[in-house]
Amino acid sequence: MSQNVKFDQHFMINKGLLKIIAKTISPKDNERILEIGPGHGELTELLNAKNLTLIEIDKQLANKLKSKFPNYNILNKNALEENLMKYNKYIGNLPYNICEPLFNKLIRTKFKEAVFVLPKTFITQGLMSYLTKDFFNLKIIQDI
Repeated sequence: MSQNVKFDQHFMINKGLLKIIAKTISPKDNERILEIGPGHGELTELLNAKNLTLIEIDKQLANKLKSKFPNYNILNKNALEENLMKYNKYIGNLPYNICEPLFNKLIRTKFKEAVFVLPKTFITQGLMSYLTKDFFNLKIIQDI
């Protein structure tokens, strides 16, 4: 993984792991999917989703994504400010600093599925480990 500390970004570049993540969400044509923190679009390239929105807080990355993926809706804003009710599925290699506030929002959102790369401690330790187990059906797909 490469990093950009300005937005607590961790860019996954391992194609094998990216393929596992993309395969796990298996997008359908009628689903509205939000990719949070697409970075350079490595995961996006593998999603093959018809109705995909990318939300990227970094303006430079958002502009590059607009050129790279002209058929997708690309938002340059904080994912915590987006209306999550508009989507059926969520995917992303989340910036660690938004995990807790994002899951607090997702608790109040009805959705089919979310596939996220998260710090393991987020799921296994602390208050959020209890809340996520009560509100979500969590499954660890792969340790990274």
